[in-house]
Amino acid sequence: MLQVHYDKQRHELFFPLDQTLPAELSGHEALDDFLKLFRAFGGEPHMSGDDDALVSLSIGIDNWRKLLNAALPPREARFHADALQGILSSDTREPVDGLQVNFHQKSFDTPARYWNFLLQQGHFTRYFFNRVGWISGPEHRIVSPFPLHVDIETASTCNMNCPMCYRRMLKETGQMDPALFRRIVDECAEQDVYSVRLSWRGEALTHPHIKELVAYACKRIPNVSFLTNAFFVDESMAHCFIENGVSYVAVSFDGIGETYEKIRAPAKFEENRTRLAKLRELREAAGAGRPQVRLCTVWPAIKDEPEAYYEAMSPVSDYIVYNPYINFTGPMEIKPAFICQYPWERLVVAFNGDTQCCTGWNARDIILGNATDRSLKEMWHSPKMNRIRDIHASGCRMTLESCAACRHGSKGDEDAGIDEILARRW
Repeated sequence: MLQVHYDKQRHELFFPLDQTLPAELSGHEALDDFLKLFRAFGGEPHMSGDDDALVSLSIGIDNWRKLLNAALPPREARFHADALQGILSSDTREPVDGLQVNFHQKSFDTPARYWNFLLQQGHFTRYFFNRVGWISGPEHRIVSPFPLHVDIETASTCNMNCPMCYRRMLKETGQMDPALFRRIVDECAEQDVYSVRLSWRGEALTHPHIKELVAYACKRIPNVSFLTNAFFVDESMAHCFIENGVSYVAVSFDGIGETYEKIRAPAKFEENRTRLAKLRELREAAGAGRPQVRLCTVWPAIKDEPEAYYEAMSPVSDYIVYNPYINFTGPMEIKPAFICQYPWERLVVAFNGDTQCCTGWNARDIILGNATDRSLKEMWHSPKMNRIRDIHASGCRMTLESCAACRHGSKGDEDAGIDEILARRW
């Protein structure tokens, strides 16, 4: 969404936007509320001279401190005050060597659809500050009082066996006990967490009590999302999402037509596309802005005809992104200086309660404990977690077995074709 810079000469924070916010969205209620608050504390939005699009924001340091205390829960305000000290002491606009925040997933859509996707989720002011922390925490090694985001694996079971997925290599699969789920969500709510995602390695909608879990989380956490292949998104499930105010669903939808069906068996392209269309139709009929629908595809599934994919899928989605294909079974081309952002941002809780600091599917030596008998806060500030941060900050991630095997710090296989990917099936 943005970058965070300190302008020493002007003694202010400067926030360039990754994508300009088009003038056509300037009247959006969520944006208007945020800008009123930002301006009330001396902040300035900066527009493009050509088309009046919003390109950046700036605010004086003293005014920023006042804004933090006015806009945020006390814990979050204290974290941002600490992060500010890190920003001020860095005296640089250059990124930390090897650290690239949110580098992996790429936009495949227009700025207007990108910003509308964000604004329609609600709680935009909280989202803005969350993104500032998401950037400045890793860049300046500032540890928040509690994770900025928590992934809760409601289910590691799935109805598909996609060729590029590692799931079949899992030694254990299952579905989270609802009592454990409620315990995790309650702690997140008590600690003012902005966002939780109700999925990780499997299909969340295979959990037999997923509707109850969705309702429980949405009553307590501002931003609730999950990953899905959409196979189980029938009208009843769609109504659950709409009525409970799920922020967005991230739908894995690789390619169109025959390509999609090769990858996503047993799903059928037209049937799953229709499910998405129906979800948005019911949302519009209810006069709701949520859930927003974000599609994600692996690049090889669309690289031959990217325009055809966008033409087919943009009418049934709100925003589209793509991931480079990563070969989980072949040799890796390592990025030697890579520093992972996750140890400063999130915790991930597996269906059985095992908790780690990233989404690495086969991590063992970075498991911090189990949420059945330890709090997330305790694990977040544990000696083991701090040691992992120190190892990453010093550029020595390869000394951790899980991190050395992780593909997040490797280069994707841009030239792989679908038939080649299918042949590499796990």
